Amino acid sequence: MRKRKNSFNSSMSDIAFLLLLFFLILIIASPQIFDNSNLPKSNQGERIVLEGSFLYIDKKGFLYLDNKKIDFAEIPLSDKMAIYSDKTTPYAMIAPLIDYLKQNSVKSIQFLVRQTNE
Repeated sequence: MRKRKNSFNSSMSDIAFLLLLFFLILIIASPQIFDNSNLPKSNQGERIVLEGSFLYIDKKGFLYLDNKKIDFAEIPLSDKMAIYSDKTTPYAMIAPLIDYLKQNSVKSIQFLVRQTNE
């Protein structure tokens, strides 16, 4: 009677393929609303650690929190708020959000920008 050697090559390749497939599906399925490659540029300001809630407003004026579309009334208000938008977002879309945050006692509003190389 012959003993068969266990061959793990096929099972290892199956596991590697399934892991690769899992990560590809995970990347495709998770919505990537905020793309920091199109941030407005600035040569002023300072580097800080962002704290508080992070909001994203697109060029059409839609507001997002944690990749979910929300209204102003759904904003979790805190002392510090950070606003992300790309450079194509008109100020007319951002101004009502700033006014709303000021009226609701937000003490610090931070904007994310890309530093220009001098």
